[in-house]
Amino acid sequence: MENNLIFIFIIVCYLFASIPFGLILMKFLYKIDITKEGSGNYGATNIFRVSNNKKIGLITLLFDGCKALLPCCFIKFYYHDQFLLAITGLFAIIGHIFPIYNKFKGGKGVATFLGFLLVFDFSIAINTIMTWVLTFQYKRMSSLSSIASITLSIISVCIYYKLDIIIIYLAIYSVIMYKHRDNIIRLFKGRENKF
Repeated sequence: MENNLIFIFIIVCYLFASIPFGLILMKFLYKIDITKEGSGNYGATNIFRVSNNKKIGLITLLFDGCKALLPCCFIKFYYHDQFLLAITGLFAIIGHIFPIYNKFKGGKGVATFLGFLLVFDFSIAINTIMTWVLTFQYKRMSSLSSIASITLSIISVCIYYKLDIIIIYLAIYSVIMYKHRDNIIRLFKGRENKF
């Protein structure tokens, strides 16, 4: 892919990932501004907490995952470029976390990250999901489960991939951890909410 086409594709990817599906769903179905309810986040966890509806939470999860999954599938099957795939995942996650349509205040990027990871490396994705599930069953904390599983995934990437991929993956990890900074503080203080 030529440089100018890469630039255009990444911008489109960011704009697509900026669409606040959770916010739209809650306004359409419940007439609720989810940014003023619960944690104020429009990711699947807060959607589920506020609506108490597993189906709506799952739909939000799937939509947010597709923000990265769809453009990454395009890159994987048409260009077979792992570095470009990682860049696409990064900008999809940035779009979800810092959406241009909502004053750069978005979700925490976990579902979008998983959408990317399923395409980037399916084996690491399965291990990441299993780590999330096991941690959640033990601690009942979505944030802790996310932090633990994503941290494990970066260890795997550092073992199996070259430096250029690791750098992009570290950028993805840093953005997601930045978004979880309040959760991390509450975890250390023992004040994080449980399901």
